Amino acid sequence: LVQGITEDVRLDVSAYYKDVTNLIQDAIYKDFQDVSYQTFVNREYADIKGFHISFEKTGGFINGYVRYNYETATANRPNTLDAPLTFQEAGLDGALFTENLPALGDVYLNFDRTHKAVFNLRFNTNEDDFFSVLGYHPFGRMKFSTTFRYMTGRPYTFDNTGQGLQFNQRTPNEKDWKMRIEKGIVIQKQQFNLYFEAFNLLNQGVFSYSRAFGDKETAEDWNLRNDIFLTEYENDPYNTSRGVYLVANQPRHYRFGMYLRF
Repeated sequence: LVQGITEDVRLDVSAYYKDVTNLIQDAIYKDFQDVSYQTFVNREYADIKGFHISFEKTGGFINGYVRYNYETATANRPNTLDAPLTFQEAGLDGALFTENLPALGDVYLNFDRTHKAVFNLRFNTNEDDFFSVLGYHPFGRMKFSTTFRYMTGRPYTFDNTGQGLQFNQRTPNEKDWKMRIEKGIVIQKQQFNLYFEAFNLLNQGVFSYSRAFGDKETAEDWNLRNDIFLTEYENDPYNTSRGVYLVANQPRHYRFGMYLRF
């Protein structure tokens, strides 16, 4: 559903639902001699649903948008290789198998992010906007843009109770804030554009999901030894940092430059 509120303001609301069936699942066949054969069967299913809201303004001095997405993605198994089916041959004739089915119960998929939001604000000025100094407009031909993103963490498994829990924990929420300022300068009818960009202004580290939470040992470190999570302590007291291995993004950094527009 898209509704224009004014000429340059638009509201977009949408919803979606995916009922996924016949996903592949790991299966193990055992004959009467207990020899195992591994294959795949189409037994898995998933359920993905959510809604999206977008409020956007285009044109004029001030532009921007606000976008929000709510989603839930569940399945009877978190991944293909988890809790495989087992088929056991019952007799010498090979005709009868008994099927051991793991107990079904929906769990979150590892890519599920319940809440996602993006905020963007932009300012654009013309060459003669605002005040002038000796005929020059210092704030003319400028562009300013800032974007903030927020996402809830992804599910991962940490179960020190022995209950067989799956994907029962969430990684830390992720935030990212970046900014760009651009200034156009005209010299002898040629426009030069100077720009300055700042990334990860909050200086928040985002952990590599597979390395930090897909591994049982590091997932345990995060839950039980959070204060030394980024420290390689096995060779104590000769400790080193494993941040370069576990952190997926770059720390706060800046970039500036110039480009020409012909």
